[in-house]
Amino acid sequence: MNSFSFDANLARLRRQHHLTQQQVADHVGVTKASVSKWENGQALPDLQILVRLASLFDVSLDHLLGYCASLSRKQIDERYTRWCTQFTTLPFEEVFEDIHNTAREYWHDWPFLLEISLLLINHLPAEQDKREKAADFIQLLCSRIRHGSSSRVLCEKARQNQAVCSLICHHPQETVDLLEPDIDLAPLTFLSSGLLIQALLQTDQKEKAGALSLQNLFLSVQEIIRQSLFFMSLQPDSEQTEQVTSAAESHGRPAGRRRSFRPLCQAPGRIVFHRSSAPGSRSGLEGRQDVSEHSRTGSFSFSGHLSEGHGLSG
Repeated sequence: MNSFSFDANLARLRRQHHLTQQQVADHVGVTKASVSKWENGQALPDLQILVRLASLFDVSLDHLLGYCASLSRKQIDERYTRWCTQFTTLPFEEVFEDIHNTAREYWHDWPFLLEISLLLINHLPAEQDKREKAADFIQLLCSRIRHGSSSRVLCEKARQNQAVCSLICHHPQETVDLLEPDIDLAPLTFLSSGLLIQALLQTDQKEKAGALSLQNLFLSVQEIIRQSLFFMSLQPDSEQTEQVTSAAESHGRPAGRRRSFRPLCQAPGRIVFHRSSAPGSRSGLEGRQDVSEHSRTGSFSFSGHLSEGHGLSG
């Protein structure tokens, strides 16, 4: 494997242990010339001698050979960038062979295999035979991740890549078979759900697609409300209390007892929320549009207060 660095490691370890090439040669039972060839990258020792060398330097075989079963994030990014560039300058088959062989070297490096699957999805060739070959390899990589990785995040991303690949290759039923069985077990992510909706439409299952789309819409609105409440509950009191109270009174609203929330920005067009506990007020967000500000600046300011009753008023 061209990723090994046995020659450099051997020379470094020998110097660290203050040994000469002849002393190393005598220990493992070869000539000095053989050790010199190893350090110059001209030859490799057999397995039995590798074991003796590892024992001599008190290191593992992986360390001696310079092999690591997984890559760092930086190493993954470097390979990804290099292959992206090569796809634009070299034939697809040549780059794919390099990717294929490198993946086999890191067959249990799940993050690396996931990146390779994404890379190939983004560079699937137009030719049918080449596309199917790459797609088969993508499915193999993602299947390995899903069955071998303990990370739920990686497994979900691998499943999404499988679904995307199937859709691109015009196999929507494969996407349906991949994603639909899990609907009853747990809610799909929005990405997986969107892929399933596309696949259902392409397989003429419009009723299921519509039901799933409506469910996504409901969940989206529900999440927006939940996050909005979290956001408002975390905002500290500020000088906006007096400003919003004065603005409300100037527009004929009873000021009541309010608790203000810091706006996202001070520029026109901002949204200001504050709580209202004025007697007899309805709950929900009350809002107004500052017409004078809108006519003067071309934007508007919306002030809202959350009262103790229910409903949205403005």
